[in-house]
Amino acid sequence: MEPKDNIIWPSFKRQFNTAVSGDNTVRKAVPYLDRYQQEQLERQQERQKRWEKQIHKRAVQKEFEEVADYWIDLGVDGFRMDAAMHYEENATNANCDILNKLYTYCKEKNPQFYMVSEVWASENVIADYYASGTPSMFNFDAGTAKGALVNAVRKGDPVSLVNSMLKYQNDFSAKNPDYIDAPFLSNHDMARIANTLVNDPDKIKTAAGLLMTMNGSPFVYYGEEIGMNSSGTKDENKRIPMVWSKTDITGMTKGPADMDAGIESPFPAEDEQEKDKDSILSYYKNALRLRNQNPEIARGTIEKVESLCKDSQAAITKTYQDSTIGIVYNLGEGNDTVDLKGTALENMNLEGSLTLKEETVQLKDGKLEMPPCSIVVLK
Repeated sequence: MEPKDNIIWPSFKRQFNTAVSGDNTVRKAVPYLDRYQQEQLERQQERQKRWEKQIHKRAVQKEFEEVADYWIDLGVDGFRMDAAMHYEENATNANCDILNKLYTYCKEKNPQFYMVSEVWASENVIADYYASGTPSMFNFDAGTAKGALVNAVRKGDPVSLVNSMLKYQNDFSAKNPDYIDAPFLSNHDMARIANTLVNDPDKIKTAAGLLMTMNGSPFVYYGEEIGMNSSGTKDENKRIPMVWSKTDITGMTKGPADMDAGIESPFPAEDEQEKDKDSILSYYKNALRLRNQNPEIARGTIEKVESLCKDSQAAITKTYQDSTIGIVYNLGEGNDTVDLKGTALENMNLEGSLTLKEETVQLKDGKLEMPPCSIVVLK
């Protein structure tokens, strides 16, 4: 589609390596940045400023709508909005307005249309973007190597995750009561979760279990479900092909042209993990099955069971359409006995569980016996 009305369409691809401050002035240039490159940088910054002046023009909005028309008419029913913070730098309200206008237009064409936006920022900034009225923001506070999910796994501390989940619920719903959280563990721009958790299969499973008990629509970056690895900081090395098989590579892609050779994972390929009931893949399947069988997990209002939240143990309830479930976490390295008497979980029954190696969970006389790093759903 050709640009119209003399609109300046900027190139967001970085042409050289430099660090730029928030107001787009050069903070630090790399030693080999010669004068030509410096001039190119200044021109790029000027184009960015001109773009920011034009992005709110009706002609630009019309262009967005025509692009949306093309894909919606082909059957696409949702968009991932890349770099939503950077349509206009440091301008949350302006960016929210852009998101809202496009989302409103798409919803008029398809009432079931979905949108999830990339706002790579702190929790409070993500919350601010829910004022756009669009349904989902990737939850970078929960995801990433330093996020709430990984932190809970590394420290064996589910209470910290429960507190984060309550904060998301309160802060996000305050800006958009109909928000749909979009938690994740890692994505195409960062080290894979298996690398972050040093290829520990128990920790990888536990992280997946925690993710699948969060509200909203969790996102799984392909390959996480089999413990695929990445390598270093090079983007291409974070986007290697899915390892469907290590023996039959028929139909498998070759991956990005510039990725390094020899990036291997210590875990079997998908076809082998399919046969192993204790594999990472089997754990993911069990977690998804438990989630789908209990819609309260995705949609329920969270309440903390204070008396059961201590050390490596935590418990919450989730209520959706007059149905309440309990979720109990044991992230300790040993077995744990959880006394449910006198709590909101006291009269509930065992609905399902996630354990590392299909260990037995027992509920008897109000006491819940849980193996290490396990999650139990009660109803």
